[in-house]
Amino acid sequence: MQPMSAEPTTFACRQCGNCCRWPGEVRVSPEEIRAAAGRLGLTEEAFIARHTQVTRDRQGLTLVEDAGGACRFLTPENRCAIQSAKPRQCREFPHQWRAPEHEHLCAGLREPHSGKEPA
Repeated sequence: MQPMSAEPTTFACRQCGNCCRWPGEVRVSPEEIRAAAGRLGLTEEAFIARHTQVTRDRQGLTLVEDAGGACRFLTPENRCAIQSAKPRQCREFPHQWRAPEHEHLCAGLREPHSGKEPA
């Protein structure tokens, strides 16, 4: 994803999980691998073998997606299974993202926040 030129003025996560279902690379740094591996009780080597692959530009590692493009750490309840250790790219949504479909797919960007928790 490319950085956005301006931050969204209204964003309240609705926990719809759509941002975790977009196909695309989620690059992970060595520090992020270490944190996610620790969160899952794995060694870094085991985490890399099970949950990463080489990026398309062959310059690093990215999380492996499920067959439909979703993040494999997205739970059925639309939660992140590695929330406390999720990569910076994920934590920065939507502030550092630029994708043509992100405003269309993200209810938190389309709908003003009412102050109520998502249903």
